[in-house]
Amino acid sequence: MGSYIADFVSHAAKLVVEIDGPFHETPEARAHDARRTAWLNSIGYRVIRFPEKFSREQPGEVVKAIHAEPSPPQSPTLRPSRGKGDARYDVR
Repeated sequence: MGSYIADFVSHAAKLVVEIDGPFHETPEARAHDARRTAWLNSIGYRVIRFPEKFSREQPGEVVKAIHAEPSPPQSPTLRPSRGKGDARYDVR
């Protein structure tokens, strides 16, 4: 996604799930993760993170937490603007 690689992503749910190993505990990695999360949020994605150990030891809890994430708001269905859809716009 952009210049980033996500562990797991659902484009339909606009959700990114990250499994963070020990590398993510350094100050530099935390700063990188914060920039990355901010960028993903700016394009409409939510990011949830789980420690690697937790995801290995309690995968059921990870699944529950993912399912508990709220669904993204639905985009309104837009109607054609005035004049659109008239016969003059048909391609023949």
